[in-house]
Amino acid sequence: MQPYKVLVTIEALQMKSPPRAERERILSFLESLANHPGLSGDYTERDDAGRSVQIKIVGDFALTFWADHAVKEVKVTKIETADRN
Repeated sequence: MQPYKVLVTIEALQMKSPPRAERERILSFLESLANHPGLSGDYTERDDAGRSVQIKIVGDFALTFWADHAVKEVKVTKIETADRN
């Protein structure tokens, strides 16, 4: 199986810069999405378009993503500090 492309939005890249160890964990998770695009997050929500999106907690950050199987891409729409409530 050919790996999917992982695309990250500009908004996701405008997050608070994580410490190096956190950044490496985030990059590792993003790389894993290329080979496992159907990976489930820790939570599922609906975005503004009504699409089901996955939310994965990686260290102190929450990553929101969804797989577009038609074009073999995983779209990462948010990377933000995780809510620890």
